Amino acid sequence: MLKGFISFREGKIPFVVKNYHMELFTDDNDLLKNFVKEYNLEDNYILEG
Repeated sequence: MLKGFISFREGKIPFVVKNYHMELFTDDNDLLKNFVKEYNLEDNYILEG
């Protein structure tokens, strides 16, 4: 299991990756909606840090 934060625009979105499944969660619905709108169709992600 991998846990961390995604820095996106002016905020951070917590995430958990387990068994190749990524869950995103935050109280800032607008930030999450914008992130998903921009990156939802990606097939591969690179996690750094």
